Amino acid sequence: MIWARLSLAAALGLGSAQGLPVVEGFDGFLDGDLLTNQLTGLTFANAVILSAGLSLNEFDFPPRSGFNVVSDLGGPIVITFDSPVAAILAYLTYAVGVTITAYL
Repeated sequence: MIWARLSLAAALGLGSAQGLPVVEGFDGFLDGDLLTNQLTGLTFANAVILSAGLSLNEFDFPPRSGFNVVSDLGGPIVITFDSPVAAILAYLTYAVGVTITAYL
């Protein structure tokens, strides 16, 4: 597993094409949950929830807010948006290089 952590609780601010901000967090999920299409308008691939005090090494990879983060699950995390977004904000902690790619 690549040790890249995506801590997006209240840090993933999605600005829709209409300019209405949407903030998503991950604290409503359980440790080990596979993240797929549980968040309205977003589809995740290769993503799993890790929780502080359980599967997350919060000393090296602390969550930015709350206690859950999203981590890769054996491949790059892919996030597909149902509609165009103007901005994405995320806090990343990682032990290997991270590449962020966006397609219009």
